[in-house]
Amino acid sequence: MQLTNRFLTLIPVIALAVLAGCDRNTPDTDIYVGLDNGIADGSYQDMMNVVSQQAAATGFSGLTSGTEYARVNDCPVTTFSEPFGTFPNTMTIDFGDACTGYLGIERSGKIIATFTGPYATEGTTITITPDNYFVNGNKVEGVKTITNDGLSDAGNPIFSVVVNDGLITLASGETISWNSSRSREWTAGSGTPEIEDDVYSIADGMAAEFAAEGINRNGTPFTAHIAEPLIRSLDCRWMLSGVLEVTPEGFETRELNYGTGDCDNAATLTIGDWSTEITLPY
Repeated sequence: MQLTNRFLTLIPVIALAVLAGCDRNTPDTDIYVGLDNGIADGSYQDMMNVVSQQAAATGFSGLTSGTEYARVNDCPVTTFSEPFGTFPNTMTIDFGDACTGYLGIERSGKIIATFTGPYATEGTTITITPDNYFVNGNKVEGVKTITNDGLSDAGNPIFSVVVNDGLITLASGETISWNSSRSREWTAGSGTPEIEDDVYSIADGMAAEFAAEGINRNGTPFTAHIAEPLIRSLDCRWMLSGVLEVTPEGFETRELNYGTGDCDNAATLTIGDWSTEITLPY
């Protein structure tokens, strides 16, 4: 696989409907920190997914992708600065003014990804930068960097994934700032040419205290921690399992449990003693 993960909105619209009658300012039911972390998380994961799929679809990665989501409506337009096999090489993915492409999501603007070497080679760094880039009306800024750190103790390829100066400007004009540091282990599929059999285990960054930190649309600082590794398989649209904890400053931790391994869009959101099952759209 070239990269990993599908676009994920951590706390979906259905959760808003469930909690519509609650006071959003109370510590036990305020979902906006979790929601905004999810919007940011999903936006930067989506950039990586687009790079992965376009690298496979164009033959740049030397891998193959049979996914129905790789290309829709013949967009975007993908070009390279150098011939295949030459590094560094910069891939530009241009969605134009509006393009409903990978995963049926509307995007505009460009994603620019520079590879210092092949994805599977130790030491390779991939730098992903959005250029006037919008996803479903939200502007995405910042730099995402993926570094191949070699092999884990289990003998699997392992990657550092970092987002710096992340900023999401919502269609409403409100903003979410977000930075993250994660470690991603390629636990299955690295020995085959297809990307759909790839499985990754995602944890907090090796040198980071939290998986993410930021400030939500209401000005509330928060941190996020992966309490149990998040498991992602590319033959499934949703996270298979794992637990993510999001803690707003001065409030209780919000826990999102993805389950025990089934490929479904169900997850459990827990705040203190209160919990509900939610449906994940991606």
